[in-house]
Amino acid sequence: VIGGYTAGGGEEYFTAKVINNLNGKTVATLRKQRISEDVYAEQLYCLGKMYHDALIGIETNYSLHPMRVLSHKYSYPNLYMRERIDGMTDKVERVYGFETTRKTKPIIISELVELMEEDPAIECDIETLKEMTTFVKKENGSQEAISGAHDDLVMAKAIAHFISKQQI
Repeated sequence: VIGGYTAGGGEEYFTAKVINNLNGKTVATLRKQRISEDVYAEQLYCLGKMYHDALIGIETNYSLHPMRVLSHKYSYPNLYMRERIDGMTDKVERVYGFETTRKTKPIIISELVELMEEDPAIECDIETLKEMTTFVKKENGSQEAISGAHDDLVMAKAIAHFISKQQI
């Protein structure tokens, strides 16, 4: 399973965490700064193919483009789909990608914390472990990296574990 987190702007990174869905362990990490969304999508396609058409779910808050590239240009066969209610028709529709919201973020982070407490060996990447040490719950309740630090890998890992339930 591959969880992806896109660079929203500034100094953020395009990241992806590939996890083994049988034991939850990280098997690969992608962390690139200042690359195009097309190159990011291509890298995720290559990772997905390398890991047997792994389920790919990318955060879509800032851009749907990487998911569209995977879907349309590459016809990637195993993309994460979430359900949402169409505001006009009130019908449930399935759409590509993971949306990080005030509701979903605490859920995926608490699940990741629980997994790490059960077995810290599921993460072997030094940069991800460093990010985990600077990831905090702030006074206003938001969960994110302290000022000057990054949380892109933490978010990619949390997404990967959360979407893993959809893996066939």
